[in-house]
Amino acid sequence: MSEFILRRGGSANASAARVALIAASLVFIGLLVQLAVTTTRSVDPHALVRRQIIYASLAGLVGLAAYGFGYRRAVAWSRPLLIGTWVLLGFLLIPGGAHIGGGSARWIELGTFGHLQPSEVAKVVLILFFSGFAIRKGRELADFRAGFLPAMSYLGITAGLVALEPDLGQTVFLAALSAAVLMINGLKVRHFLPVFALGVPVLFVAMSEKWAYIGKRVEGFLAGSHYQVEQGLHFFASGGVAGQQLGDGRAHLFVPEIRNDFALVAIGEHSGLIGCVIVVALFAALLHQGVRLALLARDRLGFSVAFGLALMIALQAAVNIAVVTSLIPPKGISLPFISFGGSSMLVNAVAIGLLASVADDARSPEEAMA
Repeated sequence: MSEFILRRGGSANASAARVALIAASLVFIGLLVQLAVTTTRSVDPHALVRRQIIYASLAGLVGLAAYGFGYRRAVAWSRPLLIGTWVLLGFLLIPGGAHIGGGSARWIELGTFGHLQPSEVAKVVLILFFSGFAIRKGRELADFRAGFLPAMSYLGITAGLVALEPDLGQTVFLAALSAAVLMINGLKVRHFLPVFALGVPVLFVAMSEKWAYIGKRVEGFLAGSHYQVEQGLHFFASGGVAGQQLGDGRAHLFVPEIRNDFALVAIGEHSGLIGCVIVVALFAALLHQGVRLALLARDRLGFSVAFGLALMIALQAAVNIAVVTSLIPPKGISLPFISFGGSSMLVNAVAIGLLASVADDARSPEEAMA
């Protein structure tokens, strides 16, 4: 399989260019979504569209800066970055320190600049940190006491702070992403069993204040009566194969969070099945090119960073699509590059920049296959 991926696609720089082009295409689709769901009833109907354009422009600059900074330097700075992320996550737990939304304290208010979601930052920082951690530990990573326990202590602090917001979905996402990065570097799968046995009860306690809310969402999902999902599926169907003309849609009048978590509904309504397939194909292509960069990386560090960052974006997109299409219970998670918002856009831009930087000292496909 790896040889098949490497044989077609040219150099690592070609794959990096494709990754950047795919990300830019998704951003453009996101801008069309924001335009499509804009209502003319407000005083300034295009205010949010302009803000998203600003976010997209900043994302381009941030992505270029991350590319110039390089993944090796980013890994070297990952420890202080992780500590800084803990500080931001801890700030959310201070009374009055966070912006409350959906029953969770996930955002830090930044005035006219919007909100910062520290858990979004944590995703990239954990990938960088654990990639460097695995290289430093080497074969000791496979040892329970020398490798596994220290890794779980770092993950436990980060995931625990996110769970206290409380945000169950993001906690599980961070744990799964970190576990994937550690396991491709040699961490034993069987070592996770005692963590699950001890961690699940702790998670239950941390999320106790929100269990009624979570239970209601799961109950609605099982009964097929969740309003947001029901409305989303209805407007998916209304889009048919080719969709409706831009501006004729009505989903934004009935589907809550259509700018954010349910942006795919607007795509389905206005561009139909064809548009949705294109979006899924773009994320699949991004994962493919990201894995290709990982296989072309000069060393284990580059492989780990590239694989982790590509998986982060693709996995988040997969979860969002599964929620919107009623395959899993509703969970507030954005569609990368497409959903409205600055934190996710900028963090994913950093991920793309660092992913592309792996190509700078990568091997040729012939070297990698040899």
